[in-house]
Amino acid sequence: MATAADLAPGQAWSYRDAQLPSSRVVIGRIDGAGASKVASVSIVDAPLPDPETGALAPRLVEHAPIAIDALLASLLRREGEAPTPEGFEGGYRLWRNAFDAGQGGVFTLGVAEIVRMFQTALAPQRAAH
Repeated sequence: MATAADLAPGQAWSYRDAQLPSSRVVIGRIDGAGASKVASVSIVDAPLPDPETGALAPRLVEHAPIAIDALLASLLRREGEAPTPEGFEGGYRLWRNAFDAGQGGVFTLGVAEIVRMFQTALAPQRAAH
């Protein structure tokens, strides 16, 4: 199992219970110290719903802040280096400003659970009849 000392920006990792074999976590930044460390990651090839049809397709989660312990419990194997995806820095800055103002949170779920949460949140809403 990976430790916090094994993690660095620019690394790509496979993760437990990924719905697509190509899905990876790319570490963009690591903030904080000790048990309060937070990894800001992108999730590449996350199966997310099309806003019109609801069909799942590989898409990018540009930024997700995750508690380091939750991330470590999710990681399987380091798959090499990867560039930080486009959109990461903008998402990171928005989150960081909110976090510093006491208005931004951190995921304490595993990566696969975060993807499932995004699937639910992004699913097209059907009008009640």
